[in-house]
Amino acid sequence: DKTKGKTFYFARDENCFPCFFDSTDRVCYYPVSYVVGSQAAFLVNKDNFEILEWKTNEYSKIPSLSVETCNGIFIIRNENGIGYLSTGKGGVGQALVLPEGDTLNYQFLIVNHDIENQFISSIDYDLSQGAIDISQSPQILRHYAAVNNDCRPIKQQANLEKSVEKVTTFQVGGSLTVGIKTEIIAKVPFLAESKLELSGEVSLSLSYSSSTSDKSVHSVSMTVDVPPNHMCNMKITGNSIVTNVPFTGVITRTFKNKEVRTTSVSGTFNAQEVGEIRAIVDRYLKSPNCSSRVTVKSRGHISLCHRVLCCSFSL
Repeated sequence: DKTKGKTFYFARDENCFPCFFDSTDRVCYYPVSYVVGSQAAFLVNKDNFEILEWKTNEYSKIPSLSVETCNGIFIIRNENGIGYLSTGKGGVGQALVLPEGDTLNYQFLIVNHDIENQFISSIDYDLSQGAIDISQSPQILRHYAAVNNDCRPIKQQANLEKSVEKVTTFQVGGSLTVGIKTEIIAKVPFLAESKLELSGEVSLSLSYSSSTSDKSVHSVSMTVDVPPNHMCNMKITGNSIVTNVPFTGVITRTFKNKEVRTTSVSGTFNAQEVGEIRAIVDRYLKSPNCSSRVTVKSRGHISLCHRVLCCSFSL
């Protein structure tokens, strides 16, 4: 405040209403009533990581990437100082408080997102706080039924193959800008013998989300002897596994003006995959196409089938 020679900080109370914190008196003044508040949360740019700029409103529209305290309340300024502006849907609304001077031409505080790239490194996992959730009901990934309607035993071979997807997510919060290419160089937790281990260092690339996916193919070849008039079900099953591990790291961002800024981050590593893959052969069942009694004649050969028993002889 140039008129009072004081420094005020942007803040909001527990009800998300904006106020100005007086660093000298250590109280927060509300812009409308100037009532003193006792509790406040501050707008903090940790490590000066974000580039903040002032941008003039054009055509009575809120500039994109304007800093919003909450509930449609934005930070503004004119030639004499700073203020807040409350808006509804659409255009610019009513200023809650604005310093004396030109009340029409003011600027909004915005975040500069002219980012060229960003990468996360120096990731350290807290495996002791990792959580593993394994579903208790296996899902069938692939199914094959071997059916023998003949009166002789047969061998059937089944080649079962299934592609499964593993989705890996690094939940970092507001520091990770979605839509910007992000490289992550880190080891990745994985489940080994019911406990978490770390893989070798890998490089992951994220673009329009904080997740990346990787597909793998599970295949198995099985040969079964199927008795006459019986069937046998073969399948590949797997359990859904969800892993969550907290981590800390360092994010480095390069802007298009070649300015580089760095800050520490914390977040949660999340992996969703299908594991514990098993090949299962069920018990033999009577074939649904088997009749109580069937007589088959073929070039002097007679087969008599009764229920699941079969006799074969030649004339």
